[in-house]
Amino acid sequence: MKENGIEVLNANGPLSFNTGDLDVSAQVTKIKALNPDGVVVSADYSQAVTVIREMKRQGVIKPVVGSTQLISSAILKAAPEIPIVAPASFYASMQGDKPQAFVKELTPILRKISGLPAEIEPSMYDANIYEIASIYVDAVKKAGVTGKPEDLEADRTKIRDYMTKLSGFAGLGGPISFNADGDAIKAFYIVQGQNGAWQSKVRGCSAPDGKQGC
Repeated sequence: MKENGIEVLNANGPLSFNTGDLDVSAQVTKIKALNPDGVVVSADYSQAVTVIREMKRQGVIKPVVGSTQLISSAILKAAPEIPIVAPASFYASMQGDKPQAFVKELTPILRKISGLPAEIEPSMYDANIYEIASIYVDAVKKAGVTGKPEDLEADRTKIRDYMTKLSGFAGLGGPISFNADGDAIKAFYIVQGQNGAWQSKVRGCSAPDGKQGC
C-alpha cells in the first residue's frame, strides 16, 4: 500500500480476528472511528462476509479491497451497497460465449447439491478446475496418448511435453500458455462487485511484459 502512495491509517495496529468469529463489532467500530476511504480485508470469503455485514450494520459504507478469496456470490449478497474490489481470472457474470455457456450449464448442477447456498454461482475455482481438466483432455487427444499400461511412462512424457509447450489454449477468461519456468500465462481482471454483480474494471496479464499470449 505504501509503495503505491496509499496511507494506512492503522499501520501500527492492524485489526485482526479469528476464522470462525461471529462477532467482529469491536473491530468494525475501530474502523469506523478511523473514517478511511476504503478497507482492506484479508480473509476467506466466509469470514469476510461477517466483516462486511457488520460494516453495513454500523453504517460503514466504504469500498472493500481484497484478494481472489472475495470472489463469491455470498460476498455480493452480504451488503450489495458496499463496493468490493478484487482480482479474478473468472467471475460468473463474465461476458463471452465460453464463460456464459459454462455458467449456464454448471449453475443448475451446483444448485442441486445439498449444503450449498440456493443461489450459488460458479466460482473462479470451478473455472480453474474445468480449465485444468480440459487441458489434460486436450493433451491426451493431441499428444498421441495410448492409455495402454505398457505405455504409461511414454504417455506421461507426452503429456508433460504437451503442457511445457502449451500456448494459446482457449480458457474461459482468455488464452492460457506456460512460460519457460512452468508458470501459467493468462489474463486476470480487477473487478468490482456491487448491487449483486461483478464488473470488470481492469484487464491484466500474468506475464511480466503482458505480451506472451494474454
